[in-house]
Amino acid sequence: MTGRLLIIAGKETKDMFPRSLMENNQYSIEFSGEVDQLFQLLDGKHYDLLFIELDILSSNKKEDFYQTIKDKHPGMKIILITSSPGGWKVKEAMDAGVYGCVQKPFQEKEIATIIRQSLPSEQKVDSDG
Repeated sequence: MTGRLLIIAGKETKDMFPRSLMENNQYSIEFSGEVDQLFQLLDGKHYDLLFIELDILSSNKKEDFYQTIKDKHPGMKIILITSSPGGWKVKEAMDAGVYGCVQKPFQEKEIATIIRQSLPSEQKVDSDG
């Protein structure tokens, strides 16, 4: 395996995620639709990247949410999944230390680029598959 990814997102987003890109690059991917399971999943395993869908976070969790993840897992980068290109929610997340953002519908090259930029050099993704 060249990298472990945890994706916290709703079913529609999960179905849209370009699995072929990940499988071709031998990534281990785990999906969950439950934000409440996030810390349990993170406590049990090491992940290199966390993709999390902004729309499934409740507003009362967002403020300390990103900081808690960074404190418990300082080497893991957080990538936000959004349905719109910007806005105050995305700015707030980026200010809190989220590494990057991808917008639905996904472009396979965009996902490959953000993974390539996020992972240590020995774990780079080959976007040509």
